[in-house]
Formats: sequence, C-alpha cells, structure tokens
Amino acid sequence: MKNLFKWFVHDKKGNVVMWQWPNFQLWLWLGLSVMARLTSDTLHSVFSYLSFVALLVWALFEVFWGDSPFRRVLGAVIALLAIWHKFW
Repeated sequence: MKNLFKWFVHDKKGNVVMWQWPNFQLWLWLGLSVMARLTSDTLHSVFSYLSFVALLVWALFEVFWGDSPFRRVLGAVIALLAIWHKFW
C-alpha cells in the first residue's frame, strides 16, 4: 500500500507533486473568474465562458501531461466537474 501511494504522488524523479505553483492557465482562470463576478450581462457571459475554457485547458494538460498519476486524476476530476457545472 505504501508503494502504491508513493507511485501515485511522486514523479519519475521521486519528487512529491501533489502541489505545484499554479501555471498560466490557472492564473488566467482565476483572473477571468474574478472578472466574471465583477461584471454583468454580456461581459459576464464572455468572462464566464473564457474562465471555463481556461480551467478546461489546465485540466486537460494535467490529464495528458501531469507529472504523477495524482495530477492526472486531479485533472480528470476537475475537467468532469467543470463540464458538469457548465452544462447541467
């Protein structure tokens, strides 16, 4: 069980990669989300859509290029939650 956990959260170099400094897509998502909250009508819709796209791009990057299985699963969960929240 310990080896499974180690495999799940470590990258190929042995570094723990559960947490990383946010990359451009996450900063973009955060900024666009704030702008969506501060605006109304058409601008709100535009910022809301763009923030969804930024979060989805980040999640898909994690799914396909995440440093550890944890990051890949995290990306898949966030992608599914973002899609569910946007369309249901």
